[in-house]
Amino acid sequence: VVSEDEADRQNLLGFTARRNGQLEKAGKHYEIALSLDPDHRGALEYQGELFLSLGQLENAVTNLKLLKKQCWISCSERTKLQKAIDNYKKP
Repeated sequence: VVSEDEADRQNLLGFTARRNGQLEKAGKHYEIALSLDPDHRGALEYQGELFLSLGQLENAVTNLKLLKKQCWISCSERTKLQKAIDNYKKP
């Protein structure tokens, strides 16, 4: 499926941009990935981490809720975003 491959590509481009401090560019890549595949777990996790770096805790929690719907037992993306949120909340 072309859109699935493209969603993965956009997610990786977003990850790379975020790691290089290009937060706005990263956000655009995650938005594209999620427009192609709204349930893309990697994009939901990474976008959630981006939200935390932008001080947008509520948006990160929303992404975590979406991951919890998909991974009702557990998945690595849910676990990693939960940990990032827990660490964000600590003083």
